[in-house]
Amino acid sequence: MEKIYSNFDQAVSDIPDGASLMMMSFLGPGGCPQNLILALKNQGAKELDIYPCPNFGVSGALKNKPGYQGYVQPDILIKNRQVKKAHVTWSRAVTGEYSAFDMQRAQAS
Repeated sequence: MEKIYSNFDQAVSDIPDGASLMMMSFLGPGGCPQNLILALKNQGAKELDIYPCPNFGVSGALKNKPGYQGYVQPDILIKNRQVKKAHVTWSRAVTGEYSAFDMQRAQAS
């Protein structure tokens, strides 16, 4: 099967509620599918089961680099209440900050 899309919205348009998604998000924008994550947020699929690599949040070392600019990460799907379950190796940024994942888990307790 081959699918070629002309834009990011089309690429995520057939992702249903309850889908399982693996996505790279490791230490910076170069390895993170920012446009697809934004398109999925706008598309609105709910109850997603995501496998991001490896965490939510940015390490302090990266944030403190001169010229650092924020980038889109999978945690925007959590903040938008689209994620049912996230399978992560760790959920907290290296700085010890609480991620969106941590905050929602604490609210549910």
